[in-house]
Amino acid sequence: MQKAPQSESRHSDWPPPHKRVRGEQRQQLAQLLKTKYDAGASIRELAAETGRSYGSINRLLHEIGVTFRGRGGSRNERTVRSSSPPSRKRSSPHRVAKPQRAELAATLKHEYEATQATIGSLARKHGLNYSLVRTLLHEAGANVRQGAPA
Repeated sequence: MQKAPQSESRHSDWPPPHKRVRGEQRQQLAQLLKTKYDAGASIRELAAETGRSYGSINRLLHEIGVTFRGRGGSRNERTVRSSSPPSRKRSSPHRVAKPQRAELAATLKHEYEATQATIGSLARKHGLNYSLVRTLLHEAGANVRQGAPA
């Protein structure tokens, strides 16, 4: 029985899928994957195109410092959503960049102490989650009030 010929273009630009890629070739592969990922290709699409596993593509993208997109949904929906202001932005304490973190913490502390605002109201006003606002207030040295007993 004769094997069906595989598409020549499928892996022609990529190193053989089950061979280790090291050194300069690894850097070149990672850079090419980054370019395609930044252009909108998913990790699964890149894995299928290269014949490599999802995990190996993910690892290469991590090594080269890619900023990963959020999970799920079509790319078109994400583009539409990101162009309009979100009604509620979810974040976590490690997601605020260091240069902005101190400034944001100081702003929140000032508002918290000057206006007697609650942590929840500050979170909604700034599009952050409750735990991030609470963490930033502690970092800024604010005297965080205890909530009313339940």
